[in-house]
Amino acid sequence: MIPIAILGLIVFIILVSVAAWNKEFHIGFASLLAALVFGVFALGLSSEEIISRFPTKLFLTLVSVTLLFAFAETNGTLGIVAERSINLCQGRIRLLPPLIFIFTFLISALGVGNIAATAFMAPTAMVLARRLNLSAFLMTLVVVGGANAASLSPFSLTGVLLFELITKAAPELGVEAVKTALLQIFLFTFLVIATSHFLGFICCGGIKWWKDSGGLRLKGEDNTKVSRMNSAQKLTLIAIFGSAIGIFIGNSSSLINILGAQWHEFGSQLIAIALGLIVVLMLTSLFKIEQAVEKVPWSTILLITGVITYIGVLEHGGAIVWASNFIQSNPFFSHTAPTLAFGSAVLSSISSSSGVVLPVFIPMVPDLAAQSVDIIFLFTSVVVSAHLVDCSPFSTLGALCLASANKEKVPGHEKLFTMLLLWGIAMIPFAVILFWTLSLI
Repeated sequence: MIPIAILGLIVFIILVSVAAWNKEFHIGFASLLAALVFGVFALGLSSEEIISRFPTKLFLTLVSVTLLFAFAETNGTLGIVAERSINLCQGRIRLLPPLIFIFTFLISALGVGNIAATAFMAPTAMVLARRLNLSAFLMTLVVVGGANAASLSPFSLTGVLLFELITKAAPELGVEAVKTALLQIFLFTFLVIATSHFLGFICCGGIKWWKDSGGLRLKGEDNTKVSRMNSAQKLTLIAIFGSAIGIFIGNSSSLINILGAQWHEFGSQLIAIALGLIVVLMLTSLFKIEQAVEKVPWSTILLITGVITYIGVLEHGGAIVWASNFIQSNPFFSHTAPTLAFGSAVLSSISSSSGVVLPVFIPMVPDLAAQSVDIIFLFTSVVVSAHLVDCSPFSTLGALCLASANKEKVPGHEKLFTMLLLWGIAMIPFAVILFWTLSLI
């Protein structure tokens, strides 16, 4: 099984390498083909089993959310929201990136979560990026940085998941100690994510943009006042805020206790909320579905879902478990925290932070902590490292920003896939060095 696992990983590395250097190579379609060929001939899977690995929920999430915002784009709602944001800053464009970071952080922290917060902010942020002549990569750092800096909020889905995982893995800590630890992890995650994304923004062109934008002001399209919203635009904005409220209610533990678990099952489904609102918008006769469908970035969505399908086949073949065991047992990694940081970052770059990395690595921590290592520090190394690489184009957050940037033709959108891939790769040694240094203190 190990040779097969290695072969599958090698194929994936080849696909990623070709996609990074050849813009005409669609890694999503290639990954679907690889999943079928590798799954059938190497793993003996049936075509039905391979197709079942297709991330249907993620596909529907991306389609429903981007379609909802496609309505907002085709009828000019996003443009007016961008104008209002500029007006809020009195036209000072230097203030807009920090403002977007803060908005995304608050949305994510209040229970919507990092994925939904990115889904809501990315379309408007990319509209602003185009008007500000800010590169798609820099705006992605702002949006994903704000969403992930708040991802371990006690109200967020990831925060709730981490609480459950740590409580189960280390019951001897006690509930109160785990809550205190989660607060520490949340604050440290905020510090690391915010700092790293700020430095990335500055070092990757932010200084030049900052200087070029000094003293400049932007106003509404008519250069005199902000445009008024028509009925369709007002209804679209209500729908967007309605979906945000629905997700907040669905993810709020206190409201779940009041309204019941059944509401949580509906409210937590971004797909159901977005699609329901899309149907309402269509029934008003104020929107044309054909125009909105054309705005959906199908190529990007198929790219992400195709890659995840292949990752699912690799996981079935034992490649993910083999990689985890190799990282854990390899004597080359002499420090526990850097080892966990490396493994978490690597797996997170090609899979889900909350869906794969945390469930895989958190249970390992108590055994490793028996070697006289602070258990909370090890938990922190897993969580922070996993989220550091979430700008990767193979993560949901990176995918949402990539889709929005391609749709809006933001400056540098044609290089965004490669830039996000390089950023994700660069964050792996950054995480290792960070926790290696901290382990020596």
